[in-house]
Amino acid sequence: RTRLARLVRDCGKMAVLDKLLMKLHKEGHRVLIFSLFTSMLDILQEYCELKGWNYARLDGSTNRVQRNIDIRKFNAKDSPLFIYLISSV
Repeated sequence: RTRLARLVRDCGKMAVLDKLLMKLHKEGHRVLIFSLFTSMLDILQEYCELKGWNYARLDGSTNRVQRNIDIRKFNAKDSPLFIYLISSV
């Protein structure tokens, strides 16, 4: 099996999230995902890359300039970003 299939199959929450995100992506929505754990953002970042979805990430290591660029890009009309991964840590 592929890495993506294992990632989704091995965790019930990821399986539910996968179904939800597939539906939202198909309908043209954009999504914010908040997590207290940057390790979870690492998993979600890999998931987005495996799906081929455009995303941005904001955590404690994101510098102010990049944060402002990503926020503007995500909020722009017809933004190419589907998901914004966010942690306050």
